[in-house]
Amino acid sequence: MEVPAMIMLPEWLMHKIVEDMRCPSCSGKMNVEFVTSVGIKESERLNNAKVCFIEYSCLFCNRKSHIEIKRYTMPELARDIMKAVENAAEKEVAPKKERPTTRKRKSSKTGIGKEEVDDAKKVIHDSACWNDMMIGLGMTQKEIDNIIEIGKKIDREGKGKS
Repeated sequence: MEVPAMIMLPEWLMHKIVEDMRCPSCSGKMNVEFVTSVGIKESERLNNAKVCFIEYSCLFCNRKSHIEIKRYTMPELARDIMKAVENAAEKEVAPKKERPTTRKRKSSKTGIGKEEVDDAKKVIHDSACWNDMMIGLGMTQKEIDNIIEIGKKIDREGKGKS
């Protein structure tokens, strides 16, 4: 199985995964590196309430799972992910001697500059819904529709396993 690129997760969610979460298919201990997405969806268990979920590709059984975590809103998720991005950028900035340069410097090894973080915050704050936010962050409507269809397919497959 190919190792997915690690995505930015809210700190509380990383702790929850590391401390007490297990794969729903094989009960293997979960690892944050194999969380392939995080988002908000209508709960199948909580009367269609909005919940935070993760998609997890298990290293042990090679199955993908959608796991509902807790009641949550898109603004809460966006805020928490932006905090995670800012924290990662701050941790990667190493103090070093400044030397004169004519090119604009990035603020971290991630290549994410303060201006880019500020622009992303503005898009998130000004977006009326998840779809608007994704478009504002550079996705096309076709890419968004494809992600939604993949999520629906995973949900349908998950319902057939119980």
